[in-house]
Amino acid sequence: MTNNTLHQIKKYISDKKLFLTTDKILIGVSGGMDSMVLLAVLHHLKYTIEVAHVNFQLRGEESDADEALVVNTCKKLGIKFHVKKIDTATYAQENKGSIQMIARELRYDWFEKLCKEEKCKYVAIAHHANDQSETILQHLTKGSGIAGLRGMLPKNNTIVRPFLCIDKSNIEYLAGILDVSYREDSSNASDNYERNKIRHHVVPTLQEINPKFHHAVFNTSNYLAGVEQIYQSYIQRRLKKIVVRDGEYSYKAPSKSFANDTHGINLLYEWLSPYGFNSEQLTTIYSHVRNDASGKEFIAEKYRLVVDRKYIYVHLQEGSKNTFLQIETIPFTCNVGNKKITISYSDAAPTTFDKNNKDIMIDASNIKLPLTIRNWNEGDYMYPLGMKMKKKKVSDIFISKKIPKHKKSELLFFFSADNLFFVEGIGIDERYKIKEDTKTFLRVELK
Repeated sequence: MTNNTLHQIKKYISDKKLFLTTDKILIGVSGGMDSMVLLAVLHHLKYTIEVAHVNFQLRGEESDADEALVVNTCKKLGIKFHVKKIDTATYAQENKGSIQMIARELRYDWFEKLCKEEKCKYVAIAHHANDQSETILQHLTKGSGIAGLRGMLPKNNTIVRPFLCIDKSNIEYLAGILDVSYREDSSNASDNYERNKIRHHVVPTLQEINPKFHHAVFNTSNYLAGVEQIYQSYIQRRLKKIVVRDGEYSYKAPSKSFANDTHGINLLYEWLSPYGFNSEQLTTIYSHVRNDASGKEFIAEKYRLVVDRKYIYVHLQEGSKNTFLQIETIPFTCNVGNKKITISYSDAAPTTFDKNNKDIMIDASNIKLPLTIRNWNEGDYMYPLGMKMKKKKVSDIFISKKIPKHKKSELLFFFSADNLFFVEGIGIDERYKIKEDTKTFLRVELK
């Protein structure tokens, strides 16, 4: 069985084009059975390897013992190794994230960096068929598209998974035959984690129905990987035609492109799920699109979505952080995101006017330095040009001009002292308009 299992792994590596014998591979090794067996197998098959171990310092002496085992094994086998200690609990607290997700991100970020530094071609991870089944069940439980149902890929950029073709029983057998030392992670026995509940309670029941459950899931995953390629080819061609960039941090697409398409829900899902919108939100968004609902807003971790009249807008929330600039001297030039701001004085009156209100001129006699540039705040008001000194809230102007919600936070507001004299895309304030006796002009250009 040993030779058969090793042959199966080697054939899988070759068939899936995971890596060549001439490639240098970095193996992520935790000290547990799976990764220690992967280390032993790739070493036995005479691949060129290095080892990376992360000590997350979450289990005290247990974590240190894991590290010691990995280090001693590498020294014994003459394999170059790398160790990184991370105070994961503190990092997770400071960054307000789950310890599991933070640990995963830190681990893979370091692997990627180390891979480049050591000139390794790929990072090998010991995920196996049981892990694949649990991953797919996890996705299915929460709701998933086709990518979630096909599970982990054997090769995903620089990450390779040579063990997806074998299950835990094969790994246990190899551990014994190859005399592999390993450590048990005590947290694996706990039901505090979602994946452990699936492993301990769901999978055994499914194996009663089909003893070859993991093999069945493996075959289905391979089939769905092929189906996904065909599916994504169609989806991406359609999305390329309907989704357009709408500012530095924004995208938009016509609502009717989803409402009138037989595969509208699929298009919507594949467009929006990468931005962090979940299945429940996507179902609701699709319902609003079908029913011509307007002004509905949805929030993901980093993105905000607005169903607004004719379009769906997706906006990166990080991009809406307030701009705040103080300008002490003129002329002045700077870049804010993808916008170039130029402010200058002129003695010549304008001969043309920009209807988009991106290039304006005003009477400079009322201007007092410093000028301030910032984003919109609730309560901002101005005296719009042509309204005979009638005060109006900018939020009301947004409504009358049908400016989408997400656009409000992108527009730049220009102040002299505390007086708003220009709003990007809206226009100038009546108090600063050019008069017959105006001699000096202030020009503001946005490109």
